[in-house]
Amino acid sequence: MAEPFASHHGYETNGYGIGLALLDYDGDGDLDLYLASNPKDGDGSPACLYQNRSTPGRTDFVAVARFCQPHDTFAEERSNASAIDLEGDGFHELLIMGQGTLLLQRFYPEEERINLLAKIPRNDRRGYCFAGAALAHDFNYDGLVDLYIGCQTESRSQSNPEMRENVLYLQTPEGSLEPEERHAWYLLNDEGSSLGIGALDFNDDGLMDIPVMNDTFTSPLSVQVAYDLNPGSIFWRCSPLDELCVFESQRFARGDAAWGSFMGLGHIYVEGLGAHLYISEWGPNRLIGFDGRSPVDRAEEVRVGIGVRNGTWIYSWGVVVDDWNRDGLEDLFVSQGIVPVAGDIGGPDHQDTLLLQGENARFEGYSEEIGISLPSHVDSMSDEIVHSSRAAVKLDLDYDGYADLITAPNQGLFLHHAEVPIQRQDPPRCTLVPRPRVVPTFGTGYGVLPEGEERLRNWDVQGQLFMNTSPWIFTPYGRGQLRFPSGAFVNYDCQGGPGPIEVIEPDWIHVEFSATEARVQLDAPWLGPDPVLIAAYQDEENGPSEGQFTAEGSEWVLPFAEQDAFMININGRWLARWFRP
Repeated sequence: MAEPFASHHGYETNGYGIGLALLDYDGDGDLDLYLASNPKDGDGSPACLYQNRSTPGRTDFVAVARFCQPHDTFAEERSNASAIDLEGDGFHELLIMGQGTLLLQRFYPEEERINLLAKIPRNDRRGYCFAGAALAHDFNYDGLVDLYIGCQTESRSQSNPEMRENVLYLQTPEGSLEPEERHAWYLLNDEGSSLGIGALDFNDDGLMDIPVMNDTFTSPLSVQVAYDLNPGSIFWRCSPLDELCVFESQRFARGDAAWGSFMGLGHIYVEGLGAHLYISEWGPNRLIGFDGRSPVDRAEEVRVGIGVRNGTWIYSWGVVVDDWNRDGLEDLFVSQGIVPVAGDIGGPDHQDTLLLQGENARFEGYSEEIGISLPSHVDSMSDEIVHSSRAAVKLDLDYDGYADLITAPNQGLFLHHAEVPIQRQDPPRCTLVPRPRVVPTFGTGYGVLPEGEERLRNWDVQGQLFMNTSPWIFTPYGRGQLRFPSGAFVNYDCQGGPGPIEVIEPDWIHVEFSATEARVQLDAPWLGPDPVLIAAYQDEENGPSEGQFTAEGSEWVLPFAEQDAFMININGRWLARWFRP
């Protein structure tokens, strides 16, 4: 087993385990690793940043000594992490997170550590946030990426809901992250125990929707329902023409079934049934589709519930979507692990599982027969409890064209499962390094269109506790197009290799303002010869209104005088960016 997976180990203090971050801290195009940890009684590794020095076929990570120092676990918990790229310059920033901990570590152009919770006023109890989920996303459409933090509770008995309220930080033009007031963004100050936050454009209107995975310590099989805790939901982003709505909340079920212990999220296309959200939880997992805005759970129908085994309620955590067996159908990897107590060995009831989609949209599960490790005392580094998985992520650590799965533990070692060649020679998987220019993001909002196909693959949605999704796109499709969050399509060709391939969004839209109008030029062949444009005006005094463009040669002209800004809808899809003089 390669380092750091052979030795880096840690302990948890809350049942949620420990996590990791994927980031390119030195801007060299390789993904580095930050592995969280909480040493216990002097044992355990310090939370540590590992620089990626791997070569094709050889995994090699080296600890960056100055970011691997022991910390005072009483004053600062480092149980999990995430990442962001504030300037969009390719030098990523690290988020060190935990109970009462939210630190932004900058690396470039100078190293700096900023306590983000300290920016919250002392009389605001959100400053005690147990930060366990993070999402980098442009919430106010100003072209700067912002940060949304999911706060969770350590126990069911924690009674102060303000300590569970999620926190939105908006980036200022000067590049700092500043917390919004508690009620400035309706719904986003969700006071549930948010284990995961995702981002995806589920209804393909160009505006990212935000699924929030809340843990209410209950299951549909439970006798009691925790009405005092917000259940999970998806926040549909409203049209910029809607004056009274920014987000609209939709629960994942009706009635008491809306409550559950939601842990993780995946976005999967089920043949014949369409796009769904796969939600992992305690007890039967869910496969949620929407009939209009009405949720429908099809987990039992297609056999992906996997929530009860031998009479045991299963804790499912991480969700990773891919075409794992390269047959053109989308599959699931689900990490599972007990919330351990001394003497409970867990056994095979809690085991990471690969769910392969087969004929007639029926899934089959596989574990040890394909090399997935059984829970063991060796991996947990404990004689009392076995290894218990938490979040999981896929990437290509050494650019050999095969998938690496990293699974975070409740305690002990991080597990590394590496895909190995089989007799059938599939082309290598490929890593795409996207460079967005119009709508900022960090790993979410992209779509892969394989060559010769018409359906986008939107697998990278975040949505797991204690870690971020990869900022790079790891795909089994070596040729095709990458759709950026702005809607721009860019061709890519891995030329039969594993990459990484840099995919740069072109500078395809230009806006110029005069005293009475705005002129828009589009260099975007993917829009077709006659794109249809409308505008949404932003006007603080009069509210939003619709604007009409007039075509003049190669330009589109929009009346613009006293308004504050405008957003463009092109061919029925919004470009999520306010344009201002």
